[in-house]
Amino acid sequence: MKILLFILLMLFASTSYAEIFTGTGTAPIIRGNKADARNKAIEDALRQALLQSGAKISTEQSARNGRLTMHNIRMSSDSKIRRYNVVDQKDHGDYIEVTVRADIYNKAGVCKGKQYAKTITPILFIYDEGQADNSERQLHDFNRELTRQFHSRLLLNKDVFNTRSWIDRNYRIDLRSMEYEHSDVREQIRHLAKITDSQYLLLGSIRDLGFEEPDGNALTRMFKDDRRNISFSVYLVNGITGEMIYAKNFSEIADWSYDKRDNVDVRSNKFWKTDYGKKTSELITSAVAEITREAMCQGLNATIIRVESGKYHINAGSGNNLKQGDQFRIELTANFYDRERRQRMNSNQLTGDYIVQKVFSDSAVLIPGDKTKPDSNIQIGDIARTD
Repeated sequence: MKILLFILLMLFASTSYAEIFTGTGTAPIIRGNKADARNKAIEDALRQALLQSGAKISTEQSARNGRLTMHNIRMSSDSKIRRYNVVDQKDHGDYIEVTVRADIYNKAGVCKGKQYAKTITPILFIYDEGQADNSERQLHDFNRELTRQFHSRLLLNKDVFNTRSWIDRNYRIDLRSMEYEHSDVREQIRHLAKITDSQYLLLGSIRDLGFEEPDGNALTRMFKDDRRNISFSVYLVNGITGEMIYAKNFSEIADWSYDKRDNVDVRSNKFWKTDYGKKTSELITSAVAEITREAMCQGLNATIIRVESGKYHINAGSGNNLKQGDQFRIELTANFYDRERRQRMNSNQLTGDYIVQKVFSDSAVLIPGDKTKPDSNIQIGDIARTD
């Protein structure tokens, strides 16, 4: 059984550098098999706990019908689960939610940025050219449901992400390399991050929802099951700096179990229990796991939102796991235009540390450290960073 293999691979006898981590996982109940759903939910919860410990993730791929497919998520051998306990289990009727507390050994140590939850806002996924028409063929509003699915997975990982409500608006931001280099795109990203009060934005583009062309003669095609593509790209962007943190395409092909005349509700549990729905869900799980890995060890970036008498207010607080006494460095920022009239950001890091004096739910107050003098050049919009 997969869950037993997963646990056996992670067991480790040493008690050195062990920490306790909590993870929450979910799995659908398929054909009434609650035991199998519980095992898969535990595996998902352990995966989330390992992510919080700083474990690296890689995806195992194999080829089927000439197309790469995603299969398993494999953790690095540096993080080991010594033992775990199920502390909560909820039966939601069509899926099971499990919370585990795991004792995890991390041989590689803990990255500094892991202690802070990064504020993130998902933006409505867009359709690549021609895919909006494919979506209307039984996948109406699929981009909204896909965005909602990503949002719900991010909400479960509160130790890594402080997740804002997702933006249900089509901004038509396509972050493929050539378009991303355009200054207007970066400026729009920084504007969205400002109005959503976020360090990160999660964007995506749906690349392919079309049916596979069946092989063989007309008789073979008549009895051949329909198969449909699911392909989307995901982008994690630092909204404060405009820097691209992560970009990857995820693709699968799955059996399509509906008649071509059916109206399909992509929000229904029935849809997500089909082969197409389950494989889409697996791709989402893989994408969220990789996004989590990329963001976890990044330092916390915040923006100066108020300056008063040597005190500097930032847009990060207890929701980001900030505590009194935490240290930041401040960078003065300014925009300029290069020879090609592209807007660029310039920054100049100040010497000395700035200490968290007060913490609120979504903000905090910094003051100069013992040997740091207040700098009159610090302005609203400058950046405060942890190491």
